[in-house]
Amino acid sequence: MCIRDRIGVTYDIEEPHLDRGSKFPQVWRNVWDGIKQFTAQMSSSRGEAWNGFDVSYPGACVDECGGSPWLWQSARAIDSMFYFNGLQGHYKLAALPLIRNLTETCQTLGSCKVRIGFETTAEASNCLEYQVCRSSFVWGGGLVSKQSLGSWINSELLPAVGQAGIQSGELASPAFFVEDLAGFMAFSQNVEDGV
Repeated sequence: MCIRDRIGVTYDIEEPHLDRGSKFPQVWRNVWDGIKQFTAQMSSSRGEAWNGFDVSYPGACVDECGGSPWLWQSARAIDSMFYFNGLQGHYKLAALPLIRNLTETCQTLGSCKVRIGFETTAEASNCLEYQVCRSSFVWGGGLVSKQSLGSWINSELLPAVGQAGIQSGELASPAFFVEDLAGFMAFSQNVEDGV
């Protein structure tokens, strides 16, 4: 069977301010039950063609809302939405420890892998030019002039990931994702233009 014949699903279901507790725990239980049923149906009907599912995190209520340990055991990947850019090493101090905790949860409670996400949307309505939005990934926040995201990942991020204690085997394949294609297109153009 060719890889192109496989199908998987990514769930990006979020509840704001989960750090204060979920306002909808029963709704989340229903969500997890629906995902379980759909996963079982796809696995049964598609067999080898079913490629599993990913879930975006931390916007999903898992442990307190009936998703654990099933989610950690069954998800192909957890898409980390602990977003960051390369400015001032902030990602080393803030995002990477959270991502490390996520990989530890996957290893302790299940077998999932973690995918690291980049948010490239225009973060503010006035984010139209570099002078106003130097911290935006759209404007290359943290990258040197003409440096591509791939180059930055290889030269800066991957060594920092290793130093944070995240092993390559704990990351999904592919290991990274971009949250917003339109923003990424603008980022790529800005890199090409030398911003």
